[in-house]
Amino acid sequence: MAVEVDRTRLVAANADAYQTGYQAAYAAHQDLTERHIAELSKPRIRLGLGLGLLGAAAVGLVLGRAMP
Repeated sequence: MAVEVDRTRLVAANADAYQTGYQAAYAAHQDLTERHIAELSKPRIRLGLGLGLLGAAAVGLVLGRAMP
């Protein structure tokens, strides 16, 4: 009888440990997914960078036409 009680306790402890680990892993996965989606939602080219590139191209065209 004592062996059966010990076995039952071990099975319950194992199930609790598995559930705790699963919940922790799932929460970490959800957090990582949310951060990944937030990162992908950010614009890849910022407006300042785009304006800078257009300005540099415009200056290049002006200087290129000004040279003989």
